[in-house]
Amino acid sequence: MQAGFDSNWVKIFDNYEQRKKNELDAQKNNLDKINELIYQKELNKIEGSKLKQNNKIKLLKNQERLVAINERVEEAANFRNELKIVQKHDERRLEKNKQEAIKHLKNKLETDTLKEVKKRKDRLELEKFNLVIEMNKETDILTKQINLHIKDIDRIQKAISVMYDEIGKYIFVHS
Repeated sequence: MQAGFDSNWVKIFDNYEQRKKNELDAQKNNLDKINELIYQKELNKIEGSKLKQNNKIKLLKNQERLVAINERVEEAANFRNELKIVQKHDERRLEKNKQEAIKHLKNKLETDTLKEVKKRKDRLELEKFNLVIEMNKETDILTKQINLHIKDIDRIQKAISVMYDEIGKYIFVHS
């Protein structure tokens, strides 16, 4: 009775562990696919986004054109050189902003994934605790049934013992 009970619960917990592993693997795969799609979509938005250029670039371009119109070659060359420097700084700034946005996106997706996995693990742990509680209840019931059987056996053995004592006394007295 106890062996069947134990093997039944071993099977139940083995099934639980297998289901837990399968659910976590399936969730991980699904979240990876979803995150990859979200990442690609957001990356395309980030790459396609046009961040505002520095106002100084517009100003330098206008000044360079005005100076070039007036045929002041040296001043126009100076404005072009300064414009190139400012454009390089601005390109670095824009690239840095894009990289920060990508990094923020990756962190956000990772955090969301961890939250989802934690929710699933917590739900599965709760299910395991419920199984343990159910097993303990059934163990208590089985223990009580066994104790009742033991008491019945003791009662029957005592009754038989008393009966044989009575038979023995009767035989002893009548012999």
